[in-house]
Amino acid sequence: MFSPFPALSPQSLRRYFKPRLPLLIFASGLGFFCAQTCHGPQQPGLPGITDALTQAIDSPQSEGDAPNIEISDLAWEPSPGIWLQLLWGRQLLFLASTKPGAPRDLYRVRLRISPDGQIFSIGTPYNLTRTQLADESKLQVQGTLAAFVSRPVTGIGSFSLLALSGRFEDSAPEFHWSNLLLGMERFTKTGSWAGLARINIRPGPQQHSLELEAQQSSSTEFPPITLRSNGASAPLNYRDPDPTLGYFTPASTPRPEISKEESKLDSLPHFLANLGREWLGNGPVAWIEGRTFVALDYLHSLFEEKVDPPDALEVLTLHSKKTLAPSSWPPPDITPGFSGGAPLEGQWQPAGEEIVSSPEGETALFYSTFLRHDPERPHARLELVAFDMSRLGLGLRAGFQDPEPQTGPPGSGQLPEDPELFKRVVATFNGGFKSTHGAYGMQEESRLLLAPQEQAATVFLDPSGYVELGTWTSKDSPENYYSFRQNLEPLIADGELLPSGRTTWGDQLFGESVATERSALCLTQTGHLIYGWSKRSTAKSLAQGLARSQCIWAIHLDMNPGHTAFNFNRVKSLQPLNADGESLSPEMKVNPLRFLKWSPKDFFYIFQRVPPQDKLWQASPGPQPSPQSIPTISERFVARGGLRFQLRRVDLRRVHFHIHPGQSEPQVEAITLQHDGFNDNLFSFSLGHATHGSKTGLAIQGHRFIPTDRRHASVIVSPEKHLGLLAPGQPAPSGYDVLQLEALARDGQLLPVAREFGRYESQSALCMENEYLYWGQLDHDSIAPLVALLIEQGCQLVVRSDRGSHSSSHWQQMGSNNNLGGSSGFEPETQDEPQNTLLIGEEGQLATAARLK
Repeated sequence: MFSPFPALSPQSLRRYFKPRLPLLIFASGLGFFCAQTCHGPQQPGLPGITDALTQAIDSPQSEGDAPNIEISDLAWEPSPGIWLQLLWGRQLLFLASTKPGAPRDLYRVRLRISPDGQIFSIGTPYNLTRTQLADESKLQVQGTLAAFVSRPVTGIGSFSLLALSGRFEDSAPEFHWSNLLLGMERFTKTGSWAGLARINIRPGPQQHSLELEAQQSSSTEFPPITLRSNGASAPLNYRDPDPTLGYFTPASTPRPEISKEESKLDSLPHFLANLGREWLGNGPVAWIEGRTFVALDYLHSLFEEKVDPPDALEVLTLHSKKTLAPSSWPPPDITPGFSGGAPLEGQWQPAGEEIVSSPEGETALFYSTFLRHDPERPHARLELVAFDMSRLGLGLRAGFQDPEPQTGPPGSGQLPEDPELFKRVVATFNGGFKSTHGAYGMQEESRLLLAPQEQAATVFLDPSGYVELGTWTSKDSPENYYSFRQNLEPLIADGELLPSGRTTWGDQLFGESVATERSALCLTQTGHLIYGWSKRSTAKSLAQGLARSQCIWAIHLDMNPGHTAFNFNRVKSLQPLNADGESLSPEMKVNPLRFLKWSPKDFFYIFQRVPPQDKLWQASPGPQPSPQSIPTISERFVARGGLRFQLRRVDLRRVHFHIHPGQSEPQVEAITLQHDGFNDNLFSFSLGHATHGSKTGLAIQGHRFIPTDRRHASVIVSPEKHLGLLAPGQPAPSGYDVLQLEALARDGQLLPVAREFGRYESQSALCMENEYLYWGQLDHDSIAPLVALLIEQGCQLVVRSDRGSHSSSHWQQMGSNNNLGGSSGFEPETQDEPQNTLLIGEEGQLATAARLK
């Protein structure tokens, strides 16, 4: 029988398919790729896109409910050409939220469409922003450049520019093997091999407006961009490889903060881990990492020199969170936990002096030592470095990749551009975990990046570089802080090791914490701030070593090789970078300049504090808390309208307070009070005493001499001897000493009582503002001019520094003749002074800038 089909044989099939094999492989690969990444829409056009997004976008929902996706601001990227568009598709940018009214994110998706607009297939949507606490809006595309606005729930917004081709520069990149790896990473995040380069622009200080203007262009070239702010304008040279260099130059306009976000290849292990998390998820990668570290730890133990088992390592546990004023710098030496300590173990030695020089005649800014802290790993060392926080401040910056912010673009990954600051930077060290490992809270210079978590260990920073360490509670709010960084629960709190009971200090998903590189920041019982690092340590042994170092509170920072380091630095310029660096230990496998510029992760920086550059204030004569170069007590004399004012200013963070009750107060003679701390007072000033006509309250050390009156303001002293000032009607916390005074101004406005005239006498008043206590004195028949002058210093609440006795005011500073307005020759040690007196003593050389919250 005749057959139209030739006989089939293996040889004929081989001859037929061999020249067509590449085409078959390509078609099969394309089909497999489309099957994995493409979702056919239920209907053409925008409804089809909506249906596909409903299935593809992960939306929080209750059981039985369907995701409710809102889509807006669609913008097509430039077409690659009709044939490539039919074969490969065209990219679409759009804004979407997973709930009605919720903040929108910027998404990117690839669609295959016909010339008449028929949708063939739609790829997987890629969320490019992932900002749960910010809303993206005003999306527009001009040529190969896209722009949009991010507006956080709180704080100022920002502009972002996207280079859709993946580069802002005109020249093509040279081929390198790293481009292959970067292409894989970019594809998993953006849906294209080239990725998306990004420039973020945030308004600078005192900028009331910031606008971005792009000229209309139908070509694929980059359109010119102009920034307008406060009536001035400047071109944005986004082709510059360094986006922080000289964009906004008008001297009359504050310069916005501009940062560039590009893909950069991290070390190969970190790259593979990040890629694995994108493709496989956190669980499998954590499983691999955990077992890798266990294996490496075992190999270390096999090849280490064998030693006799050490004596039991005594763990010192402190059950007090009270910090004591240190008597000297450096910290006291540490007793080693092992018998027969190694040379210099526990002995503090000057550190980093080749990079960081101290003023002539002063001790080193840093001291370092080490401890053997783990009985199971007798060769493991805990490297420690202490900071002299009487001369240093601490700052915090976000990396350009991490943390992944919930409120807009990521950080710049470099030091602040202010030369007055970065030239005083002397050291840098790592921050906390990546966002994917817990999303612990972070705020950089009043800009919230990640929402805080309750019960998380937190480092709090103020603009001056002062540090507080503590646990975040429900009473805390980001609006009350300048910068903060969280990570896990405290390693040590109130002297107790691992108080939360956590066993997995890191993302390894099995057993207790593995032995790997770990770092921590802690506060000692003597008020010293210490950074700790170990190449091989579990969280438990890390906490044990810190407790041996007298730490009473500690936070676990980052971990794993390549993520942890402490570097001494000297910065000459940022643009271009000209700096020197040296790591605390040669075993830290991190570039010592890493945290100065283009750091992918967040970091802390340490800078030298300088005296306030205020020519109006001069250091008061007499003793000052150390260091003498940064005065705690300043004075100023003002002549105005024929009147002569005398002002004193005290840095509240460097002193502590006692209220010494005057013997003329009712019932004081019948009570015996503990007079602790009188021997360390630097200065004092009188507050008069109550009379039968005045009803200002007084309560000291649990004894209520006179009940408090809601009509009066209250000077309060905490059990830790910190000073506070409460407006009338505000109750004092339990356990505080309270001394009430008459309010003269509230909310920055004079009260009627301040405008009254009386006899010509010495008038005095006090107030608190911006971490300073102000005290003023004037000889006049009205206190109003003095109150007005204190309001000029920024004070909102001003009180009369007299309890009603009209006693002559005086200020006494030890070692000086500053006895203002009186002739009693008061000495702070005197116990039988008739007037109430506020005694002010040195807080401690190091606790001045680091304390428990």
